Amino acid sequence: MSLGIKKLELIEWSRFVIYVASELVEWSDFIMDAIHVIEFQIMVLCVLSVAR
Repeated sequence: MSLGIKKLELIEWSRFVIYVASELVEWSDFIMDAIHVIEFQIMVLCVLSVAR
């Protein structure tokens, strides 16, 4: 009986871990996108300041 409960607990934990990992991946993608946008803005500002 207790073995069945342990299996269910393991399944729940693995689902939770997979969910957290997917959330972290989404956040890291979002952060990388934000960094790319900032780098692009800096590059544009540099080009504009050189062009003047």
